[in-house]
Amino acid sequence: MTVDIDNLDIEDGATPPPVVGLKAALKLSFRTADEPYARPFPRNPTWAPDRRTLESGGTVVYWINAPQDPEVLLTGDIRGVLSGTLLGGSTPNEIPLTIGLVIGIKIRSQTYQEVEGQGWEPIEGSDILRAVTRSPRWFYRGEMRSGYTHRMDVGLVLDIAVDRQ
Repeated sequence: MTVDIDNLDIEDGATPPPVVGLKAALKLSFRTADEPYARPFPRNPTWAPDRRTLESGGTVVYWINAPQDPEVLLTGDIRGVLSGTLLGGSTPNEIPLTIGLVIGIKIRSQTYQEVEGQGWEPIEGSDILRAVTRSPRWFYRGEMRSGYTHRMDVGLVLDIAVDRQ
């Protein structure tokens, strides 16, 4: 399973940064999307409407943008992005942790450009992933200077093997 993690979840210091070969425990959320990092959710998941969760094996995820009648989607492939948090964020507290063995870590960096009246925004398609065996505690941000583009590390992409329960 591939999970995106924001750099602030690591820099917060509430938990040790992920390391390949060690277990990680994350609250997961799922957002249906058609974008480069979208992946299929495991087939035939169980939908729990009272918690708005999809469950498959040892994976439980809060479905952020679930349609009114998700049963229709559960019969085929559901594509989207899994996000993991160590802080909770928009994922409700009652969502259980998903625990798995970290089998790969990539640091994601993006190039940003200044947009007049809106601040700095990522440039579409500028993502670069670089493999590491251990997540840093602090991510490279550098100095943003007006009139120039700027590349900075924005988070992690973890590959996790989750025990089937």
